[in-house]
Amino acid sequence: RLDREHLAQLRELVRVLAGAHEPRGLAPVVEAQPDDPGDLAQRRRAAVADRVVEQADRVAVTPIRRRQYLVSEWAKLAPNAGIDPTGEQLEAWLRLGNDVIERWNEPHRAYHDERHLEDVLLSLNQLETRGERVDVMTILSAWFHDAVYEGVGGEDEEASARVAVTSLGEIGLADPLIQRVGELIVATTPTFVHAHIDTPLAHILDADL
Repeated sequence: RLDREHLAQLRELVRVLAGAHEPRGLAPVVEAQPDDPGDLAQRRRAAVADRVVEQADRVAVTPIRRRQYLVSEWAKLAPNAGIDPTGEQLEAWLRLGNDVIERWNEPHRAYHDERHLEDVLLSLNQLETRGERVDVMTILSAWFHDAVYEGVGGEDEEASARVAVTSLGEIGLADPLIQRVGELIVATTPTFVHAHIDTPLAHILDADL
């Protein structure tokens, strides 16, 4: 659990980041063109190749260090999500992140635990290092895409979307952002039929392999 000292450290981190970076906000939705080098199939192949290399070179991370990474990544997300770094909203945001991480550590989980969350976030980081802009809606959908996991395809994604929409609404995030996060989570259902795939959806599908 987050104690007062840890909360103070995270609040300071968010304030520094808020002063150094402009929030991403809602980036324009760009359709992925099938005949473009950035089409979904090519991007997925590149993401898989990158992940194979990354996992081969990656030193085993202890649970404590993994938890530190996740807590820090959630805190750093606050400015881009439009969180006020000076008020009670920030503390609520940090506590929500802790609650989400606890969900990923439920004892009945095997593959869909915090190691999978870490892998998805690292994959999104890789896309950014290759020059792609990853929208805050994509990162939030990554955090919540398996917030509920009972092993029931379709139902888990819908329940996870409800958790995201409710939790982010209570924090006070913008309604269009919250709605899109919920849609992206549902769209990660393995049997979901995508009428079209825009950039935020392509990114979360790339990362959630």
